[in-house]
Amino acid sequence: LGAGRMLMDMAMEFCRDKKYKHVFLWTCDQLDAARYLYASHGFAITDTHKNDEWGAPVVEERWDLEL
Repeated sequence: LGAGRMLMDMAMEFCRDKKYKHVFLWTCDQLDAARYLYASHGFAITDTHKNDEWGAPVVEERWDLEL
């Protein structure tokens, strides 16, 4: 339905209206929809690390965007 894209668009508009210069997000490498959405808005992976605290090992990713 495009709800994720709509929410991301609203969040980015808010950040730009507030004159934020930098935004970052965290996700896991298994969340393909989130990763696709972040990349489509210009975010890029800047850090990854393995985390075992979720019950099963996951690779967490930090995505950054300069506004």
